[in-house]
Amino acid sequence: MKYEQLEQEVARQQSKPVRDLSRAWERFQPLDEANQVVLGRIKHFADTKRISLAALEAMGTRFAVRNGGGVWLAWSATAQLNGSRIVTAVKSRELGSGQRTAEPGSTFVEPTVYGNLRAPAWFLFEGETDAARGLELVSNAAVMVLPAGALTFRREWADVIPRGAIVYCCHDADEAGDKGAAKVARVLGGAVRLRPPVEGGDWCDWPGDREDFAELVASSGSTGLALEVVTALDLCERPDPEHGGELLGPLVVEGARTIVLGHTGAGKSTLVSRIGAAIVSGSAFLDWTGVGGIRILLIDLEQSEADAKRMLREAGLERSEAIGIALVPDGLELDSDDAQLAMVERAIVDGGYGVVVFDPYYKAHRAEDSNAERQIDDLMRRLDGPRAEHGFALVLGAHPRKPPVGVQPALTIHDLAGSGAAVRGAEIIVAIERVSDGYSRLRFLKDRSGRLPVGEAWGLLFDRETDYRRDPNDGKVRDIRAELLEVLADGGWRTVTELRRKKELGGIGADPETIRPVLDTPPEGLLEHRIGPPGRQPSAKCWRVSSARHDTDDTGALFPFPVNREGSGVVVSSPYRDDTHTTPDTDTVTSPGPGVVGAHDNDRGAA
Repeated sequence: MKYEQLEQEVARQQSKPVRDLSRAWERFQPLDEANQVVLGRIKHFADTKRISLAALEAMGTRFAVRNGGGVWLAWSATAQLNGSRIVTAVKSRELGSGQRTAEPGSTFVEPTVYGNLRAPAWFLFEGETDAARGLELVSNAAVMVLPAGALTFRREWADVIPRGAIVYCCHDADEAGDKGAAKVARVLGGAVRLRPPVEGGDWCDWPGDREDFAELVASSGSTGLALEVVTALDLCERPDPEHGGELLGPLVVEGARTIVLGHTGAGKSTLVSRIGAAIVSGSAFLDWTGVGGIRILLIDLEQSEADAKRMLREAGLERSEAIGIALVPDGLELDSDDAQLAMVERAIVDGGYGVVVFDPYYKAHRAEDSNAERQIDDLMRRLDGPRAEHGFALVLGAHPRKPPVGVQPALTIHDLAGSGAAVRGAEIIVAIERVSDGYSRLRFLKDRSGRLPVGEAWGLLFDRETDYRRDPNDGKVRDIRAELLEVLADGGWRTVTELRRKKELGGIGADPETIRPVLDTPPEGLLEHRIGPPGRQPSAKCWRVSSARHDTDDTGALFPFPVNREGSGVVVSSPYRDDTHTTPDTDTVTSPGPGVVGAHDNDRGAA
């Protein structure tokens, strides 16, 4: 059976149930049981392949004599099954003809690895003889066998390789080997191609020794083998980037990764588009001003063409040639597809983009689970490479994990889907929360530079004409009791629904949960409560200033208590430092006693 046929046969067997082939393996004998004639033939074979008997023995190689004296070498693959380690595959080759075969039912469930499994360097070889040659060439490293051709590396085998290890693809120097190496690189999110210096050959064809091999490894372009060391003086004398690298204050910085977190419909994409507009045009956004003259590439992985057009028009970018947009609603596989990554990198370089946006980033990797750490880690690493090389700012739109039903807790850094992998390398993380129509909160969750108010949140007003802007009442305190008495001072009966309306509609512009505690606990004799007073529906629950109070012209009598005295009930507005995970859909924190709330509640729940 030729190698290509063996590869096809093994591929067919992989889809079948795993069988215990221990008995088939026992038909072969250990090398130390070979007589002098057989051992001589094995040694001759090893010499022609530039490998030693010691390397074959280290791999557990066995032999059998068949067909009138033909000597066959055999290797096994094992796996853990039902609590026991069993032989799942037996592969053999005849020394003279080179014919190869696999025992019927052979399945390579787990990879076969020799050497130091904790080593920082892993070398992958096609076939057992090349792996034996590899054991002769490496030191303090792991050698993995690809048992049936260049393409037999399986995705689950990647879990055996320690995170951070450098993987060298030592496949044969032919087209199949190049394809196999590319497959490994896609699965792992990167690998080093170490090609035998014999075109069309393998490592057994190469006459080099261990020192020669070490030189090939050193010159292979692998990352992590060269460490640039500079003095503190040299580092500090390097010129800083123009405008300190800030493209929009500390929110978007050259060479940094910014993550914008937000639930669907919270305004995440809208916020990102306004950030982009400020950077491109040099206009103001919130407390910062964009540098202008920067080109932005937006890779939109979610929106339709119609939605993208609407977003660009609302951001005032419909005539901009500094914005490049690619609509890829089906998503990408940048964590594993080298061709896609090269395509994106080429677009970034050719377009001269200083900011690159992926929105939402979870659709840029292949995992069905948005929390898949391995795929997200691979994606971040593969995006960070071009980011470091070309110096662009990377902006990632992100969805949080779904909260419990009926609860909308304040977003934290831990709500980021796939948070461990995504958070580690991010310099800046912010979250946008929708409080009500036209009102949002911008939370600052991480800033490695320390220039953003991490732990705080800003109240933002929004409408289509003026976009996002800081709430001018952020941080101010409202005296709800005084506002209610002022509205009720005319003596008219009013329901909670009427009192919650905006001020221009005769109410105070606060939600019922803020109003009711004040109405239920007024100073004695100050308010009257009646169900169905004259002129109202029989079931209407109404309040007014007490008729005794109403009969006097002394309006000062309506306020027989000191405003803001201790215990009167203060609710603080932005920056919401006391928000908790268990506070549903509120941006205030109340001290004992009702009456005073944050000024930013003036429109919440208004009718």
